[in-house]
Amino acid sequence: MMSRLSIPHTHFDLQYVRPDFIMLRVIALNLIMWSRVHPSNDWIQSQIPEIIKNGVKGLSDEVGDDDEMDAEAFVQAYVHIVAGACISLFEIKAAH
Repeated sequence: MMSRLSIPHTHFDLQYVRPDFIMLRVIALNLIMWSRVHPSNDWIQSQIPEIIKNGVKGLSDEVGDDDEMDAEAFVQAYVHIVAGACISLFEIKAAH
């Protein structure tokens, strides 16, 4: 079950998973593993796979057409993962 909810860790996987599904996966994983959720920036950053962190850090103002698709995928994944982590925090803390 957990493997079906994993966040994409490769560039190939990132291209084939919709960003909103990535957010839902983050929320589902955190609701299942609620005891590992911590309200801190470090915890939120730990939710983001290295490939996505590196992809966002490597963005520049001058990108080609092919790179623009990659940049959009990285940014959308990053935003949706952070949003999913924040929603998870709210849901778990509101339940207590």
